Parts: sequence; structure tokens; C-alpha cells
Amino acid sequence: MRHVVTRIALVVGLGACASAPVAGSSPRVTPRAGHGDHHHGTLDAHDERASAAFRAEHAHILRRIEETDRIARSLVERPAEADARLRAALGFFTRELGPHADAEEHVLYAVADRTVASASPHRWTDSLRYEHTVVHREVRALAAVVDGSDRSEPTVIAAGFRVIALLGLVRAHFGAEERVVLEALDRTMTRAQFEREIIAPTEAYVRGRGHTE
Repeated sequence: MRHVVTRIALVVGLGACASAPVAGSSPRVTPRAGHGDHHHGTLDAHDERASAAFRAEHAHILRRIEETDRIARSLVERPAEADARLRAALGFFTRELGPHADAEEHVLYAVADRTVASASPHRWTDSLRYEHTVVHREVRALAAVVDGSDRSEPTVIAAGFRVIALLGLVRAHFGAEERVVLEALDRTMTRAQFEREIIAPTEAYVRGRGHTE
């Protein structure tokens, strides 16, 4: 069991690497004020992009992945607490990542699809929406393991591989959103427009769904 837990800790740590500061970037940040509970991130004082607040939320989630990495690593030292720690890791996916993805589909992607014309009958963001369905499916499978009583090594190893695949997808998914969707909106929207059309509706949607963490 110990080597399985180590694998999980290692792969969650890969997600934490994405939150490391870029060389040469300014460490100065200012708190985001005057908005709801959904966006926990802080704004880089020098980031003038329209999507700066949304990118700050992504950075916050990546920091939470780093915290999950520390939880996973503690399992190596205290394997008797594996069940509680696994539930804590699952909680990150269900209470933070899930609501974030749902809100994106209802607000960010809807605005992006209207903004970027497409000759295809498919929406511009359909591939990203499909990745959300994969994430939800894998989280349900992980939840079934966590809520079940089977803690045999084959079951835990299979769950570990699911975590590996899921975290890899999430990191790549964030990269696609930031380098494709957000960059496109940065070119077509002012910060005030982005706040009005995306940030405020996103926060209202999350509050309406009862997600205020």
C-alpha cells in the first residue's frame, strides 16, 4: 500500500508544479475586492489583461492542488489515515473543481462561443466541454472507490491511475483555456466588459448553486 500512496503523492505534485511563478514575473499582487466568494485568487498588479481575474482563479485552484499534494505526501508518513485523506482529496474535485467547471460552461464558454464565429455546426468550446464530461465521469468513479469498502491493493492501484490521468487532463485543460479561450477574449474585450459579462455572472451562478467556498 505504501508504494501506491507514494505514486498518488507524486502525480498530485505534478499539478503543483504548474502554480510555480514564472521567472521574471512580478510577485506583487493585489487582493480582488468587491466581488463574491467564488474567486479566491489575487490579481497581479501588473497584469492588465481583461481575463486577469479569471486567471487568478485558475492560479488559486492550482495552489489548492499543491495543498492536496501535501495531503498526499502525509499519507506516506501516516498511512493509517489513508481513508480520511482520500476523502479530502475527493473533496477538492467535488467542491472546488466541479463548481468551477459548471460555471465555465454556463458563462465563460457561452460568451466565447458568441465572440468567436465558427463555420462548424459545433460550438467553438465543444472540445473543452467534452473534457469537463470526462472529468465528471472520472470523479464519480473515484467517489465510488472512496465510498466503497474495498481497500485491496488492485483497487487502490486502479484508483491511483485514475488520479494520474485526471490530474494530467486538468492541467492540460487549464492550459488550453488560458492559451486559447482567454487569450481570444483578451483580444476582443476590455477588463470592464470581461468583469460585466463573465466574472459577475459566474459569481452569481456559483452563489445560486450554493457553492460559496
